[in-house]
Amino acid sequence: NAEDAPAYKINYTRWLVFCHVPAFCDSLPHYHTTLVFGKTMLQAVFKSVCRQLMDKCHSERDRMSPDKRVLVLTHFPKFLSMLEVEIYTDSSPIWDPEFKRVLPSHLHVGDAKHAAARRTGEFEKVTVPPNDKDNYTTINISPGMKRLAEKRPHPESRGESKRRRVEEAFEDLPEETVAEIIATINDPNYMCGPDAVFPPNVPRDETAKLEESRKIIEFHVIGNSLTQPVSKQTMLWLIGLHNVFSHQLPRMPKEYISQLVFDPKHKTLALIKDGRPIGGICFRMFPTQGFTEIVFCAVTSQEQ
Repeated sequence: NAEDAPAYKINYTRWLVFCHVPAFCDSLPHYHTTLVFGKTMLQAVFKSVCRQLMDKCHSERDRMSPDKRVLVLTHFPKFLSMLEVEIYTDSSPIWDPEFKRVLPSHLHVGDAKHAAARRTGEFEKVTVPPNDKDNYTTINISPGMKRLAEKRPHPESRGESKRRRVEEAFEDLPEETVAEIIATINDPNYMCGPDAVFPPNVPRDETAKLEESRKIIEFHVIGNSLTQPVSKQTMLWLIGLHNVFSHQLPRMPKEYISQLVFDPKHKTLALIKDGRPIGGICFRMFPTQGFTEIVFCAVTSQEQ
């Protein structure tokens, strides 16, 4: 209507700015939609969104299961109507960020009883009624829960057990046992544990060198060519390297990776394992200037 038109135009303009300005001005901080648009935006679009939502539900009613049809076409409209009343009521608690639901009376009573529950070993209640007749004060203390009596240890037995524990802690090992332990430590044939299975100073590339010696891992310098035919194997490896670079370098545009990997002037030192590329170094040589430019270097995550 005419009253809501100005607010709708303002919200629509803000929405266009919110959607399109970050596309060419990425230095602005980004905020969530719920923080930028509030009450007026929701009131402006709620009715149209509800209407479109219900139209979609009615158009797809034949494809719904019976239970879902009852839920969507019977209960969901009631929920939307109740929500609409709250949205267009300025005094609704949904607009109060500090709103906290008040507990029912029976829950308050239960909570109070729980807070006033007696703790073990304490008196429950102290009352001081006035006594005007005799001019003195009477204090009534109702007993609390009785604490279970603990059995006190006999002082002599406690001292003996403590002395026994001290003697056991500082008991010396026989010299034969100490000599046997030292001999076992110094003899590498009897060593076991993590140092025997995983030596501390093993190079990190020892496994890769072993796989290379067994021809499991191979290195090939490959590249595309416009002057001579390229084998099918080389082209498959280039495609695999393109996939590796694209996956391991997610911020690099795929078009840029394709342009350099398949460029005839660029070569790739491909790392091939079991016939498939697992990594490589894409480079271009400049012989006249005496240097080589490396453009990509990546290895699949499970092989690093």
